[in-house]
Amino acid sequence: MHPFNGVKGQWYKYFNRWKFRFLGVQLGVSSDIRNKVYLQVEEDANVTIGNHFCLYSGDNLSPFCHNINASICVYPQATLSIGHHSGMSGGMIWATKSITIGNYVNIGGNCCILDSDIHHIDWQQRRKDREENIPYQKADIVIEDDVWIGANCTILKGVHIGARSIIGAGSIVVKDIPADSIAAGNPCHVIKTIQHES
Repeated sequence: MHPFNGVKGQWYKYFNRWKFRFLGVQLGVSSDIRNKVYLQVEEDANVTIGNHFCLYSGDNLSPFCHNINASICVYPQATLSIGHHSGMSGGMIWATKSITIGNYVNIGGNCCILDSDIHHIDWQQRRKDREENIPYQKADIVIEDDVWIGANCTILKGVHIGARSIIGAGSIVVKDIPADSIAAGNPCHVIKTIQHES
């Protein structure tokens, strides 16, 4: 029997809903948050998650995320907004300013989404960081509706991914990707435009 189908799985199902709401997350109905999740929501942070949110965390619930637990960290005065019917497998979201994820967004196993550098590019500033708490660069991330992000991708600060686009597995996204694109690589670039049937 898979652990999620037993007592452990049922306990986490209800505990996670309680934990998210206890930490101030506005969580929509019918969420499916499986297994242990590292959740840090700082004071004055604003976190909104829509209906039917799905998060698989560790325990090989998804073969793409193995046993890695998911992590969501939202800093003071930062915003994280996730729309309806979106989901992720394992991975990490780290919001220090603003991350917006639309409706029907699929985020593959072990993806990292972070809207800041966390450390300075200048080595001298990095040395001072721990002593003086020097602010680092931050920029909003927007992922529009119906985007599919493959496993093991990294989405960096300031990126805007247009609606219905597909990001290939293992990509490092450092610049905007237009709507209706298939993009991949390090750095991620557009490979082709998706032609939709009318």
